[in-house]
Order: sequence, then structure tokens, then C-alpha cells
Amino acid sequence: MLKFALLLALALSALLAACSATPTTDRPPSYRLTVNILPSGFGGTVTLNPPPGQDGSYPYGTVVRLTTSPPVHHECKDTPYWAFVGWSGEAQGSASTAEITMDSDKSVTAGFGEVFPPQCPPTDLCENPNLEIKVKGDVLQFDKDKFEVAAGTDVVLCFSNESRLVQHNWVMVLDGTGNQVAQRGIAAGPDNDYVQAGDPDVIANTRLVNPGEAAEVRFTAPQAGAYQFVCTFPGHNFLMFGEFAVPVATPTPASYPSPSATPIIEEEGILRIKRTQEYKALVDKYGSDQVSVKAVNLHEEDEAGFLRIISDGFLMEPGCIILLKAGIDDGYVYQLNEEFDIVYRMTLSQFQERARKVDLHTMEKFYSSAVKRGLVPRYVGAA
Repeated sequence: MLKFALLLALALSALLAACSATPTTDRPPSYRLTVNILPSGFGGTVTLNPPPGQDGSYPYGTVVRLTTSPPVHHECKDTPYWAFVGWSGEAQGSASTAEITMDSDKSVTAGFGEVFPPQCPPTDLCENPNLEIKVKGDVLQFDKDKFEVAAGTDVVLCFSNESRLVQHNWVMVLDGTGNQVAQRGIAAGPDNDYVQAGDPDVIANTRLVNPGEAAEVRFTAPQAGAYQFVCTFPGHNFLMFGEFAVPVATPTPASYPSPSATPIIEEEGILRIKRTQEYKALVDKYGSDQVSVKAVNLHEEDEAGFLRIISDGFLMEPGCIILLKAGIDDGYVYQLNEEFDIVYRMTLSQFQERARKVDLHTMEKFYSSAVKRGLVPRYVGAA
């Protein structure tokens, strides 16, 4: 009986203790949002909406809107100004506001800095340009990827840097040398506009242009050929480049000798070339039976393309073209005037290199008959 009474008392005590205990509820977790401002002490601020609780944290799932001050400026100004540049950390991009969902402890950084105004190139730095090119805002890209200009043209190129942040330049170089020129420009440094003084591959260049400014460069378009333009600010050459084409001028009929004069000119021209040291050297090397001297009849229509390759932008005087050939591709191409003086000469390898730069349509149209008759050497890609 006593044992039963003791068990009953223990059960009642446990029941009373359970009833008197304070009920518990599951609280959602809270998280902290850390906001950094770089650089500090220059007036940039970030406002949080809603603000954190008294303990500096937010309940799980809270969406916090961050707003920077001063905001991003889009209007055009004449001087640099202080502005928000961009987010890093849990927020990304350059918009002046961002939203973050609090599902863990998070950290963001707001970057501020002195920036240059967009779309504000001055109007008085370029006088009557005949070529214009711009930077596409803060994208590392020119707004044009190709120019085509006739040889000998007096070029006035206006280059506008419409970036807010970065300096740029415009440099015209020999084809395929853009990266090498840029590499040498790094060593030259900004005081030399990132262009090595006297660089043999550079044809023309602007100064290093600050954001929001413009500059011009004046030069005479070189002889016919393919060229490049590039920005040589360190690293920009891989994205900022384009083609500067100088097409081969088509010779006019006035450049050709009259048909009646051609036989006499050809005969005298061949004799003139046979008196050259080049002819004698080829005969000694290959034997006279392996060396040929032929005249090219410039008044024939199918030779116009041949003349176009030989001239490569040079004005051809009345006279004749003589081809001295030995072996497969050894020899020379000459231009003689009416007095049988040699006014122009190139090797066959130079001729072949120029021929490759002529479009395929022109080659097919003008060179098939010349190749068949042995007037020009066959090269890779010939019709």
C-alpha cells in the first residue's frame, strides 16, 4: 500500500511539472548583412531598406534593397565627377540599386570613384575629318571594323573616346603586326602614347586620348595593300582592332602603249633586258636554254589584271613590261619607258606575293590566259 502511494505521488509531481512549463515555439533563424564601401571616407553611402533589427540581423527570407548615393550619372558633363561604379560580393553589376534575399550571412561591397562623363567629346579637336571612328562607350570595341581608302589620299581621321573610364588610342600598322606593336608600346609607356618611337610597323597614330575627349591624326594613305588599326593601350589590342584596306588602283587605258608601237617597244625592250646583269646571272645559273625573256602586251584586255598586280598602285607610264624567267619561279618583272629605261623592277616572288592579294574573281578573269601562255608564273590559288 505504501509502495502504491509513493508511485502515485511521483506521477502527480511529473504531471504538475509538465503543466507548469512554459510552451516553446520554433523561431526562424536570422542572418547578418555586411556592407563595405570602397574607398571609405569619400562620401559614398549605401541605404538599406528595410534596415536591420536591433541586433543588426534580418529574419530568414527578408528581401533587402540596397541603394547607393551618389547615384550613377548618365548625363553629359564637362569634368570628371564622383559616382558609384559597381557592386562586388553577393551583389553584381553597376546599377545604383540591388536586392539581396537573406537566407544566410552575406557581404557586399559598393565601389565608388571619380569617373569621366559619357558621350561628351569636344567638337573643336577635329577639323573637317574625312574619316571618323569612336569607342563604343565602356565596351572595348571600335564602332567601325574596316576602312577603305584610295592610295595617296590625304586622310584626316577623327578619333573620339566615348568611354567614361579608360584611355584609348588609334594606331595604323602593317598587316599582321598589331599585337607586336602593342607589345612594344607597353615598354614605351603612357608618356609615349603606348607607341614605340620610330616603330617601323606603325604608319600613323593618335595620341593617347582621355575618356570623353577626341583627337585627330593626319597622314597620306600608303600604297595599295592590307593594313590594320588597333588600340595599343595594354591589353586592348586583343579586342580593339580592324582592317584598313587600300585597294589596288585599276590602270586606265591611257597607261597602255598603242598597238602600233608595241612590236618595236617589245623588241627593243627584250634586247635591253638581255643586257642586264640579272639576265647574265640567270644564264650562268640555269643555262641559256632555261632562261626566257618575254614582253607583256599591255594593250590587250586580258593583260589588264597582270598590269594591276605589277603596278600595285603605281602609275604605269607608256612603255612595256618584260618578264625575265628561269626555272620555276626565279626571275624578274620589269617596266620600261619609251626610252627603254628600267623605271620599275620586282622579283617574281614579289610578284607572286602581290598576286595573292588580288581577289579570286580578278585572278580568274585576267590571269588564266596569261598563265597558259607562260607570261606569268603559276602560283598557289591561280585559276
